[in-house]
Amino acid sequence: MNCFKKYRRMKKIALLFIALTAVLQVSFAQDYFQLSLQEALNLAMENRPALLIAQKERTSSSLTTRQSKSGFTPTIGMDADFRYNTILQTSIIPDFTQPNSNERQAVQFGTPLQASAGITLNQSLIDPTKKGNIRANEILEELAVNVVSRTETELIEAVRAAYYQVLLSKAVFEFSTSSFLRAEMLWEQLDKRAKEQRALPTEVSTAFITKENAALAKATDEQNILLNKAYLLVQIGLPEVDPRSVVLTDELSTLASTTQNPPSAEWDPGLRPEYKETLLNQKLAATNAETEKRSIAPILNLVGFMGANGFGDSNSSITDIGQSWFGSSYLGLQLSIPFVDFSRSSRVAIQNMAKDKAAIQQKDLDAQISYEVLLAGTRLSQAEKVLTLQMANIEVATSNLKIITSRFDQGRSLLTDVIDAENLLKQAEQEYLQAVYNLLIARINIEKAQGTLTRNLE
Repeated sequence: MNCFKKYRRMKKIALLFIALTAVLQVSFAQDYFQLSLQEALNLAMENRPALLIAQKERTSSSLTTRQSKSGFTPTIGMDADFRYNTILQTSIIPDFTQPNSNERQAVQFGTPLQASAGITLNQSLIDPTKKGNIRANEILEELAVNVVSRTETELIEAVRAAYYQVLLSKAVFEFSTSSFLRAEMLWEQLDKRAKEQRALPTEVSTAFITKENAALAKATDEQNILLNKAYLLVQIGLPEVDPRSVVLTDELSTLASTTQNPPSAEWDPGLRPEYKETLLNQKLAATNAETEKRSIAPILNLVGFMGANGFGDSNSSITDIGQSWFGSSYLGLQLSIPFVDFSRSSRVAIQNMAKDKAAIQQKDLDAQISYEVLLAGTRLSQAEKVLTLQMANIEVATSNLKIITSRFDQGRSLLTDVIDAENLLKQAEQEYLQAVYNLLIARINIEKAQGTLTRNLE
């Protein structure tokens, strides 16, 4: 009975030591900060490179759409040039000195130096492909927005799972520490008895090996906490932070008890980013095919120029604006008609095949999502039942420990019976925490399957 009381006293001291060690590690860490699950998700949205890149691509796509829409507005610019004519242009004209003859003479026109400056105008009047290009850019912008949504979903899933894994590894470490203390106490007791000729050497050796294995398991579990924290920091985009400085403020049991809306029996596959992507790809292919069909239609532009041309034999003469420069302007229509385009039919066929491919992917994804929702819902239901069962197991193990402890105090049970009952309770508690973790992962999976995974936990 004295041994058991000593064991219970040592266990309380050990648990207090674990708590003080954790506090001291945090107190002396260089970059100490507490981290809730909601804070981890918010930090991931601000720091993860993959999401930041997707957001930049979304902004770039939006600017491209805006640029394509400006194609219907006039383009006004300024045009200027200065040239030196090494060989003047030559033209053949009639010999005006002999009007009745058929003689011709070569005449050179222009001056060695020539310059021009003016304002140009270009206005698209008719272009059947422009509306299609604008619509295609709008769909590409929607696809970029969808990529951001998909990246956020993947990021939320990874951060939540990593956070839960740290909490689980922390609980496992506490159990391994308790197991090590029990193994160490048993070895000390058996070693003492062996010296008093009340225990066999094999019993002492077995207890010593058990203690060493427990110490190794404890060290491994402690290292796993740091590794899991490091992985969590990578997921939130802060790999430079010391894992030892991170303290998670949420607990597995608290997160599991958070009110959760039950999975909806009716769900929309369009909420899944990958499903929405197949729909947008079909629209994009159809739009591109229609644009290619219209690529042989006439294109009409309004063009104009207003400015002046300068001529001179030297720099001094051409800079004499009053004598060497002459105004000029024009306004006209420019028509372009592509009569033959042998590759147009191939381009249309390629876009139609892309549309058919996206339709096939949509049909396959529809069936796949239906199965994922069914599977995730089933596993969530199973996880809830297992959690309820593990809670009942803890109650039974707790009641059993009380009975065995009472019998031991009365001298009717052995110390090993009490230790076995405590081991049974610890195992039930560990299985309960594993069930809590499995429930939280199952919630992630059902939310992801139904497309309702969100960064807001409230």
